[in-house]
Amino acid sequence: MASPYAPPTADEAPAEGIKPSPGWAAFMSLLLPGLGQVYVGHTLRGVLFYAAQSLALAAMFGLSLRSPWFLLFGTTSVWLGFRIGAAVDARALARRSAMARGPVGVLVTAVLLIFGGRALDSATRATVVEVDKIPSGGMRPTLLVGDHVLIDKSAGLPARGDMVLFEYPEDRKKNYIQRVVGMPGDTIRIDGRDVFINGEAVPKCEVGAWEDLVIFVEWLDGGPHLIGHATWKAEVSRTWTVPPRSYFMMGDNRESSHDSRSWHGGEGHGVPEDHLLGRLTGIWFSTAAADNFARIDIDVDGASLPPEAEGLLPALERCLESGPAPPAQ
Repeated sequence: MASPYAPPTADEAPAEGIKPSPGWAAFMSLLLPGLGQVYVGHTLRGVLFYAAQSLALAAMFGLSLRSPWFLLFGTTSVWLGFRIGAAVDARALARRSAMARGPVGVLVTAVLLIFGGRALDSATRATVVEVDKIPSGGMRPTLLVGDHVLIDKSAGLPARGDMVLFEYPEDRKKNYIQRVVGMPGDTIRIDGRDVFINGEAVPKCEVGAWEDLVIFVEWLDGGPHLIGHATWKAEVSRTWTVPPRSYFMMGDNRESSHDSRSWHGGEGHGVPEDHLLGRLTGIWFSTAAADNFARIDIDVDGASLPPEAEGLLPALERCLESGPAPPAQ
């Protein structure tokens, strides 16, 4: 009888696992940082790689509120850097590992990593920063169709003159970007092209014609920005009182904007405070100009001319130097 302490025979020895392929390990981590580490049996190391990349990307999104260049180059550098680093690390680990992890375990881990990354991305977009694309011309000449903008989701309540993202009061599944003109309790009167807030005319200065608009500089609480009026003059004269905890919104393209003046069947309506989603802070990419990056550095809180309107720059500078001038009555 064989001794129970004798070593197993060749027929009784457990089969060796499949040795991991360094090439496959590197390829997996190029696709999803950390997945190659999971494949070669270093699951915790892989999870840490993926978590570090996700946190670094979230940080770049947050820093993009300071400068849109962080979103363009910071996220690209993080995306490439972590993939290359993870691929090199996974390849080295595969050369030293004796057994690869089974495909089911790798697949399950990949799904969990992707789910966790999506959850972090959603949390970042819900609480820190969101990116949106301008689909229509209601904010011309400030924002153009094809501008991709950054929204600060942690900005708090807006000030007069801010451009904000909000849920459309008639359908909260739709989001709009418009400018805050009226604060809670304000009385807003529109008389043709002129805006009056609590009886005071909002100052403006004509810059000149551009495309189908006449561009003006308008000052809300002292801050200048551009607005556009149609070449024909509106004869509308109406007054609204902004409800408590609500804001009166207007598009900068005054005759072509569906805003607080016309909602609810033409009666007009403010945007309740709980509909506000964030404040627009910058443009990070644009297809509105031949150079997709030309609009990144424009001051969205100031008076910046759109492309192909450089001929109006002297008139704009004269308006800004002269300061606010009330509209003719």
